Amino acid sequence: MINWIISPAKGLLQAAQQDFLPDFFKKENKHGVAANLLITQAVFVSFMCLAFLLMPSVNGSYWLLTDLSTQLYITMYVFVFLAALWLRHKHPEQPRPFKVFGGKPGMWLTCLLGLIGCAITLTVGFFPPTGINVGGDMHYIIVFSLGIVVMMVPSLGFLVYREIKVKRAKLRHPAA
Repeated sequence: MINWIISPAKGLLQAAQQDFLPDFFKKENKHGVAANLLITQAVFVSFMCLAFLLMPSVNGSYWLLTDLSTQLYITMYVFVFLAALWLRHKHPEQPRPFKVFGGKPGMWLTCLLGLIGCAITLTVGFFPPTGINVGGDMHYIIVFSLGIVVMMVPSLGFLVYREIKVKRAKLRHPAA
């Protein structure tokens, strides 16, 4: 259980140290623990516990949280497939440790099949389960949609933060 708590904080600390997150998240206490990240994580987990208030049953809440985590992971895979296509298109000369069978068409086919699978999974997530009290179809869809937005906003905020930071650095130190 302790691994579930500290591992995300360790990973996010690495991201903060590489300037993907604000400096606030870089700070470690005297024991080398990213206390600010753990506190932020506690706030987010507490916020996620609202699912138990928004859903009419514990099973419905558990289903919602499981479904939301699946959507988050699938969204990450969408970005992985898109990045693979982008990098192979923009930098085809770059040596790579792994090649997809079939060359360029094989790469496109693999990524397109992956994206289709992701699209199906993302779509199915919006269908409420049968046999579990989730408060009705529309209630589930609204709460589920809000959950997705709440999960995505911090990620998008950090991406914007990183872009602003990179642009400022380029303005301060233009290439010679």
